[in-house]
Amino acid sequence: MTDFPDPAHAGGEAIVPIARDAMAPLRLQCAAHHVACIDIDLSGNPDKTLLLERIARAVEYPDMQGFGRNWDALEDLLNDLSWLHARGYALLVHARAFDDHAHPQDIAMLSDILSSTSARWAEDAIAFRTYVVRGDA
Repeated sequence: MTDFPDPAHAGGEAIVPIARDAMAPLRLQCAAHHVACIDIDLSGNPDKTLLLERIARAVEYPDMQGFGRNWDALEDLLNDLSWLHARGYALLVHARAFDDHAHPQDIAMLSDILSSTSARWAEDAIAFRTYVVRGDA
């Protein structure tokens, strides 16, 4: 039994908390279902530009020079992800980035984008979920 939603199942909650010790089982489930498991490092309270760049780099965006570094560009990027050749997408974000971020308006916007992106992928029966890792030091 797992403490997190199935990473291969589309729909349901878009952003869910998981315990730090659930990361290894989550990674195994992702690998078993060909779901891209993407680590998002938002430590250090990055400003909007750096936050967007870190996400684009984490998903291995192939055209960083052409990345617009704005919310619309991030949403476009997350609604494509074709270069990852996966059956679904699981983003792992550390809790500190969400709970103690110095730029709460950026986290609110990011959360909205992650939720709408999850809903958009679910229309095609493709899983896209963000797991917020709890228990980070």
